[in-house]
Amino acid sequence: MNEKTVSSRHAADSSFTLKSYPKSELALLYFPDSTPHVAMNHLSQWIKGCPELVEALARCHQSRFAKYYSKEAVRIITHFLGEP
Repeated sequence: MNEKTVSSRHAADSSFTLKSYPKSELALLYFPDSTPHVAMNHLSQWIKGCPELVEALARCHQSRFAKYYSKEAVRIITHFLGEP
């Protein structure tokens, strides 16, 4: 699998790797001071608050019950929400 590293807009010295992530791991990147459960709830609410994002994830066959976000789903999420 070819991974792409992209510079984060939030910190000059950090980077974000575009790859498949367990949902809890990606959520913790967005909400690092939360528990995995709370972080996943927050990320889920962000996603649900953006109908275009929900639709795009459905088009790439990302199940809301999956334990992982595919690389394509992560690309879509970061397109709509920005990098963590």
